Amino acid sequence: MIMFIVPWIVFFGENNYVGLTIDIDAERVCLCETATIDLDQLGSFIPNNEPRFHFFKYDHEHLGDNLSSLIYVYSCPDGSKGTVSCPVRMRMLFSSSKANVSSLAISRGGNIDLKMEVNNGDDVAAHEINILLHPAKVEKKKINKPTPRGGRKLIR
Repeated sequence: MIMFIVPWIVFFGENNYVGLTIDIDAERVCLCETATIDLDQLGSFIPNNEPRFHFFKYDHEHLGDNLSSLIYVYSCPDGSKGTVSCPVRMRMLFSSSKANVSSLAISRGGNIDLKMEVNNGDDVAAHEINILLHPAKVEKKKINKPTPRGGRKLIR
């Protein structure tokens, strides 16, 4: 059973990035780093050699509204795209804990606006995050049914 030993949500007061890892021997989720970064820098905080949980509070403006979105990124390098594959036990432990970590954030008052799973930091791009947070609205056209042959007949 994974135990949470750090009340890490409190670090969002000063910082907008929190990185969490798991102490494999003790099987505990631990705080590994906090920082104040821009969205463009988020990819550089994702390591290519070990899994990690990332929370990023993205303060931005969209259509004249000031928004604060919480982004949850689960990163797990698998040996492709220049990453180093970590041991299977580590990958399994992180994978089985990702839902618990996100539910803990929600229970502490956070509302996760975007969840992402990535292989490495190159998979996180600012323009893609903006598209995922604010997708373009597609107009739905109303399709009119053709009139039945012979006109409509009312049955009473």
